[in-house]
Amino acid sequence: NLIPTGQTTPTEGTNLDFRTFRPLEGIDIDNVFWGRDKVFSLLAQTSRLVGRRTKALAFIKKELSLYPKSAFARNECGNIYADLGRTEDAIASYQKAFVLSPEQIIPSLNRCAVLVSTDRLDEALKLLGKIDLSQAIDFEKIKNTQGFEFLNI
Repeated sequence: NLIPTGQTTPTEGTNLDFRTFRPLEGIDIDNVFWGRDKVFSLLAQTSRLVGRRTKALAFIKKELSLYPKSAFARNECGNIYADLGRTEDAIASYQKAFVLSPEQIIPSLNRCAVLVSTDRLDEALKLLGKIDLSQAIDFEKIKNTQGFEFLNI
């Protein structure tokens, strides 16, 4: 189990950098730069993005055992379930994230994306009609993000 150190090394001849990592074991979670309530969520997100979904699910379950009212963690849990094809679990996680933090629109947009991807268009449109998109800081960026193409209609 590795976590990024924040240090990068340029790769000669490319515009890419190598990110350095350190072992997770022995890390002092109190001193991690991103808040204690997001450590395992961010590890889950990183694991999910590199295709280690089983590890991601373990990290997010740990996060939720420590912080069951974290909307951030519930949303990431939904992302992991969606990637695993566990549609109903994903939808339930996104709904829980919304209930915990109704001012956040991303869990609802994620829920719409899962509904659209499973041809539940009526449900997606009904939900989309309830979302206040004026809250989106950069709506143009959101609607052009992979998975949210349905917002371009």
